[in-house]
Amino acid sequence: MPVDIRIIATSNQDLAEEVRSGRFREDLLYRLNVVNLKISALHSRPADVLELAQHFVRKYAEINGVPERPISADARRALTSNPWPGNVRELENTMHRAVLLARDEEISASAILMPDDSPIRGGAGGAAK
Repeated sequence: MPVDIRIIATSNQDLAEEVRSGRFREDLLYRLNVVNLKISALHSRPADVLELAQHFVRKYAEINGVPERPISADARRALTSNPWPGNVRELENTMHRAVLLARDEEISASAILMPDDSPIRGGAGGAAK
C-alpha cells in the first residue's frame, strides 16, 4: 500500500554533537536532516510572544465558550519579559489558563499565572480576581 508521509522532528540538542558523543545515531541524523530550521528561543522574539498569546486567547476562548478578552498593557509587558523556558508550549498553556482565570474586561497580568498560581517571572501577577 503506497503512503506519502512527512516526518517533522525537533530537538533542543545539537544533534551533530550528539552523534559525535555517541548518543544519537548518525544514520538517523542524515535521514531526518533534509531541511534544517534554526529558530531562536521564544523569549528573544517578543513580537512573536504577543502574536502567539493573542492566537491562544482566541483559540481557548472559543473552545471554552468564554468571551475573548483583550490582553492588557501590563499583561503584554509581563508576557514579553518572561523567559519562556518551555517556549511555545509553555506560552500556550499559560494563555489557556489566563483565558479561564480572567474575570475583568481584559486579561490582566494577575490572570497570567504559572501552574502553582505564582505570577509569571516577567510580571507582577498575583491571584486572579
